[in-house]
Amino acid sequence: MIETTAEASLLKKFNLKKLPAAGSEWVGKYFFKLWEDARKEKIGHLGLHQRWLDLHALYRGKKRSKKYPRVGVNFIFKYIESYCATLTEKVPIADISADDADDPYTVKAFQKESEEWWNETEQQANLHSSVKDMMIFGTTIEKGGIDQESGDPLITVLDDFNCFPCPGFKKLELDKLPYFCEISFLYDWEIRKMFGVPDNITIPADADEQVAGTIRETTRGGAAESESGRHYPSNYAPIQEQGQSEQLKDKTMVVEIWIRDNSIAKEPIKTMQQQTDDLGRPVGDPAEVETGEFNEYPAYPDGIRKVTICPALLHDTDVKGVLDDSINPNINWNLLSERVNVLVETGVPQPVVDQATGQPVVDPNTGQPAIQMISVPPEDATSMIMERAKICYPLWGKFPYSAVSSREDSSQWWGFSII
Repeated sequence: MIETTAEASLLKKFNLKKLPAAGSEWVGKYFFKLWEDARKEKIGHLGLHQRWLDLHALYRGKKRSKKYPRVGVNFIFKYIESYCATLTEKVPIADISADDADDPYTVKAFQKESEEWWNETEQQANLHSSVKDMMIFGTTIEKGGIDQESGDPLITVLDDFNCFPCPGFKKLELDKLPYFCEISFLYDWEIRKMFGVPDNITIPADADEQVAGTIRETTRGGAAESESGRHYPSNYAPIQEQGQSEQLKDKTMVVEIWIRDNSIAKEPIKTMQQQTDDLGRPVGDPAEVETGEFNEYPAYPDGIRKVTICPALLHDTDVKGVLDDSINPNINWNLLSERVNVLVETGVPQPVVDQATGQPVVDPNTGQPAIQMISVPPEDATSMIMERAKICYPLWGKFPYSAVSSREDSSQWWGFSII
């Protein structure tokens, strides 16, 4: 929380077009503010978590009246399950095609690999879960990425309770959102392992059941209010008061914030200079000195930044609430950097042209046009590699999320349920 009015006033110098730079003491405080704005909009203003709990209770057969029939028939459950079965009875695996019609074997190989990936990663089960979430809560959200161990594409169906879009946007406009928050609940040892938090820093447990919506675990069919269990069908046992979910016990909330950041970074230009004495004689070895000029470049090449915060550590003097602050992790930046270096070192191939005639020179040994390697300046090499990367990486310049609504509600970002 913001402690002082002075601190709140200082935070006003930042906005979605002017974000605190990585390493700044204001990163944790400002990104916590963004998270709080998204949380208050979704839970407080829109009341979505309570609405979703009510919808889930209806799906599980919880009645709104005090009377519960001896034989309960839950038509909502039946309709949703039947609809999900209809939508997911087929396997929507991607069709692979190629511009080169003479290479059918490569197409078949890719098609087979796609089918194996679909089965091995149980994407059919993910599809069923995604459709069911969409039917009950009105929206389904999936997250894409790369499995760090296998290197395969990884698709995860997220819990709607864990997703918090930037306030003020309509109709699932993911591409227009300035930022998107995703929360998770981790044990302190998990946080230390993932983010390198030292053992001497205490990580308080602060998991909130209202945010997580874990009360859904204990939702069962029955009357709205029960005194002795007599409102339940004969094969139902009375549900006793439950404590906090084991899912949240001793866990701490971590917030992953994906944000668009077009900040420009500056790097001083240096040159080798020989120091001399008063008589102009060399003194020591040449050394790098700054020229006073700067190279400017995008701090986040594809405009995507990921900041992970831990609100429980916001006031820790070492961590300051920030666990991670990085460029888009779904792009292999090391590989792109290597390609830039190779391009600078080897250059690009170009046909040799006869200066007198302006015609290509033919290699007498091969009968083909002679080729020469033309050097490429580092700035041009970087531009060439980055332009190619925009085509090769599907998550270039994008958040790793997709969202689909059951029914569109033009008044807000979220869709609404069929219930």
